[in-house]
Amino acid sequence: MPPSCQNNMLKHNGLTSQGLLLDRDNLNHSIGKSTSLHDLAQSQKMFSSRFRRSVIKRCSKNNGLLCFFMIFLIFIWLRNWFSPAQRDQNAVLSAQETHVYIPVVEKSIPKEINKGNSPTGIDEQVVILVMSATRSEAVRNHLGQILRLRPSLEKFPIVISQDGDSKSVTDVIREYVNETLRISFIHHKDKIAASTAYQKSAKNYFYIAQHYKWALDKVFKEMGFKTVIITEDDLDIAEDFFSYFSATQHLLYEDPTIWCVSAFNDNGAPALADRKKSDLLYRTDFFPGLGWMLTSKTWEELSPKWPEAYWDDWLRRQDIRKDRVCVRPEISRTSHNMKVAGKGSSNGLYKAFLSSIRLPESPVDFSLVNVDRLKKEQFDAYFGQTIKETKEIKIDDLFGGGIKLDPEIAYRVVYKNPRDFRRLAKQYKLMNDFRSGMARTAYYGVIPFLIDGARIYAISGKLDLEKPFGSFSSVEIYTDEWDKMNRYLDFADLYCKPGKWTGKCDPKDQGMIDWFKRRNQSKRLASWGEMIVI
Repeated sequence: MPPSCQNNMLKHNGLTSQGLLLDRDNLNHSIGKSTSLHDLAQSQKMFSSRFRRSVIKRCSKNNGLLCFFMIFLIFIWLRNWFSPAQRDQNAVLSAQETHVYIPVVEKSIPKEINKGNSPTGIDEQVVILVMSATRSEAVRNHLGQILRLRPSLEKFPIVISQDGDSKSVTDVIREYVNETLRISFIHHKDKIAASTAYQKSAKNYFYIAQHYKWALDKVFKEMGFKTVIITEDDLDIAEDFFSYFSATQHLLYEDPTIWCVSAFNDNGAPALADRKKSDLLYRTDFFPGLGWMLTSKTWEELSPKWPEAYWDDWLRRQDIRKDRVCVRPEISRTSHNMKVAGKGSSNGLYKAFLSSIRLPESPVDFSLVNVDRLKKEQFDAYFGQTIKETKEIKIDDLFGGGIKLDPEIAYRVVYKNPRDFRRLAKQYKLMNDFRSGMARTAYYGVIPFLIDGARIYAISGKLDLEKPFGSFSSVEIYTDEWDKMNRYLDFADLYCKPGKWTGKCDPKDQGMIDWFKRRNQSKRLASWGEMIVI
C-alpha cells in the first residue's frame, strides 16, 4: 500500500504521525537516552501501554476493522524494533548519538575499508571472527557482549561464520547482520564428508578443522584483513577484552617469536591465579586458543598445511610452532558460558576445569601496561632471574606438610617426569595433560601457579638454570615421549585398579591383552595408541 494511502487511512482514524502513531522522534529520543537493554525494555512497556490506551479510545469512535488492521501492522513493527538483536544494535547506535533505525542488510564487509594508516606501518584494524555452528542462544549471548563492549566499529568489524545448516542459528545471526555496524555473515554450507577411517573416527574435529580453515581463508584472503581475533560462540568476554588485544597487537608484528595472543589461561581458576595482578602477562609455548589473535602472514604459512582434525593440537607440535610462543594473561579474558555451551566436541571432558575460570572483577587499561617486556630478550632476562631467586622445595615437602608456604616468597619445585607433574596437578587442580611434551601454560617447561597465595614455579628437570634462560631452543625441553607416558598414566588410572584389571599394568602384557579380548574390548585397547609404561 502506498505511503500516501496509509497516511490518509491513519488520518481518517485519528492516528496521525503527529498524534498517536509512533511519535518516532519521541521514541527514538527515548531509546537514545537508554543506557541498557533494561531501559529499552522499560521504554517499550511505557510506549506500548500508552499506545494501547489511546488506540482503544480512538478505534471505538471510528472504522473498527480498518483501525485494527493498522494496529496489527504497527505491532509487527514494534516487535522487530524491540527484538533482542535489534536492542543490542540500538544500544550501539545510542552510544553514538544516532537515533535513526537502520534496517538489517546482509552484506560482506568490503575490502576497501581495511586500509590502515598507522604511523608504525601496522594495520590497526582487527576483525572479530565469531565461530558458530548449532547453538543459537550461545550466538545471541556472545554477540550481545561483543556489541556492548566493542569500542570502535571501524577498528573492530565483526564477521560471524556459521558451520552447517541450523536454521535457528542462521535466523539469530541474520538479526545482527548490519552493514553500518560493520557486522557481516559468512556461511560454510559445503562440508567435505568424512570418508577415511581417520576422518570418521574424529568426525566432529574433522568438521571443525574444515570450518576454521574455510573461515580464516575468507577473512584473510578474500576480505583482505591483516589481523584477526577468533572467538567462539560459547565464550563470555571480559570488560577489558578489546583493551587487551589492542595493546598487544603490535607484538605480533615486532617480535617474530610471538605468533599468537590468547585471552585464556588454562590454569586460571581463582585458587591458581593471582586475582590481584590482573595486568600480569606471560609468554607460553603452549597454544591456549579460546579467544586468540593472529596475523595474515602467519596464516599464509599455516593455511596450505592445515590438518584434517585436531587443529589446536597440531598448532602445538614443535615442528609447526618452531619455537614461537603465544602471549597469555594471568587472569583469563574469556570464559566458557556453561549454560549455553553444552558438552561440546570434547563431550564435557574438560568441564570441571573450564567451569572454574573466572573473568577479572575490574578492567585493566592495557594501554598503560608495558607490554613490550613480553618481547623475548626482555622477558627471558626477567623470567630467568625471577626463577633463580626462588626458593627450591621438593614435591614431597608440599605433600608431607613439612613446609609452610609464605605468600611473600616465591618457590620452585622440579618435576622430572609426567608422574611427578600429575601428582602436583591432582593435588592443586592443574590441568594434567601434555601435548607435544608440553604441559599447559609452560614456557621452557616452567608452569607458574599459586598455592595458598604463594607463587610456585613448577620446573622441568630438563631445564638447566646455569644456562642463560631462553638462550637455547625450547624443543630441547620437550619430547613426544611425555605424551605417551601421560597417556599410559591415564590408561592406568582407568583400568589398573580393584574391580577391573589387577594383574601387571602393561598394555603390551599378554595377560592384559587377553583380558580386554574376553571383554570384547580389543578395539578399545588399540584406540589408546602407543603408550610408554612409567
